[in-house]
Amino acid sequence: MAGFFNGRHGNKNHNVKQPDIFAYFALLSSGTYAAADIKDKSKAKLIFLSCGSKVRPDGLKNTVLVLKEAGFNVVSYVSENTAHEFHTWRRNLRELASLFIRIVQQISQIQTVNNETIIVCPGNDISGC
Repeated sequence: MAGFFNGRHGNKNHNVKQPDIFAYFALLSSGTYAAADIKDKSKAKLIFLSCGSKVRPDGLKNTVLVLKEAGFNVVSYVSENTAHEFHTWRRNLRELASLFIRIVQQISQIQTVNNETIIVCPGNDISGC
């Protein structure tokens, strides 16, 4: 689950409370998680945090270090020369989408059937991804 601007608040509040549903967390607009926010660390497969370089990038970098020390798989991205604005969100979303495509390619089997691309996840459902 991902959220940016005001959507990051709802995203942050909902996904950590439902670890059986959400395993990939993304905050695209300067938001951060504390290790204590995520109740079941074993179910959190990836945390993606991002911000613009003009909006507290040091706070984001410090949070990433703390979360990694606590055993979380964390990836971050700082959009250069942007603030809390559309360009930041667009770049952050591009980085997140690219990351998820690489993840899905690693853990799934991609097939072409009748000129359509189909992603087959382990166990034949999305929970395997």
